[in-house]
Amino acid sequence: MKLLQNLPTLIKAMIVAGMLGACQNEKEAALSPIVEQGQNADYQNAKLSPSYKVNRLLSEGSNVFQYTGPYRRIFRLINEATKEYTEFNYTNANQISSIKYNSSTQEILEKSVYVLNSEGKCTQSHHKKNGASDTEVYIYEYNSDGRVKKSYKESYPKDYQVFVYGTVNGKINLQSIQYYTGPTKYKEQTFSYYYMQEDKAKINPACIALGRGKYLPIFGNFNEHLVKDIKESSFTNQGISSSTISREFTYSWNEQIETVTEKNNLGVLSTKRKYGVL
Repeated sequence: MKLLQNLPTLIKAMIVAGMLGACQNEKEAALSPIVEQGQNADYQNAKLSPSYKVNRLLSEGSNVFQYTGPYRRIFRLINEATKEYTEFNYTNANQISSIKYNSSTQEILEKSVYVLNSEGKCTQSHHKKNGASDTEVYIYEYNSDGRVKKSYKESYPKDYQVFVYGTVNGKINLQSIQYYTGPTKYKEQTFSYYYMQEDKAKINPACIALGRGKYLPIFGNFNEHLVKDIKESSFTNQGISSSTISREFTYSWNEQIETVTEKNNLGVLSTKRKYGVL
């Protein structure tokens, strides 16, 4: 271990990551039951449908994922467009920590900590940007099914989001996200789905940790099926809808590549997701 003291920080991180991936210690086995359950579910799906192996999301658009450990948790998230990357640490059984870096300068841009409960779900997330004096803290509350029902910023709890779910054919999907300031609803996003198509990516809504927790499976499930469209409505102080924006989605597959096409008021956007068995 004395040899590591003379190596640059990034190289030491890579060596430690390799050591974590090579062995399964007690912390690795015990951490985050929800992540372990997700791993087991993927493994079973792969066995039942060998031609449809999508155990892990390897990339989405400009985001590339690297995994570590027997449960293949995200170790590094690289954003090739912004020239940034985020590294995740799982050594504490009660939390996940992450550091975002500038890929060119290795400057630390932001540090985050996700606090986990006994079920492996995130109840708080702490985020501090480089140079900022304050740490942003977000709180997540869960319903009896283990799904997020409410989230808000700790320093401003009167501004919050409410998550509403619906059931079709025994499958639960996120039906709407309602945005409030005090008792007044100022925005709502409603979702419809392709009920015959399973969602393989399991990406969290953008409002979770302001997008920082988008790819971490520590907030429970939001939807079982692929999103067909999202309608976002804004409201006046009297609760009257003042505007609505629609986003429509279609999906196509070519082996392990899923192409997501979004049509909205600004035009058409195409994003590729690549999957693979690790």
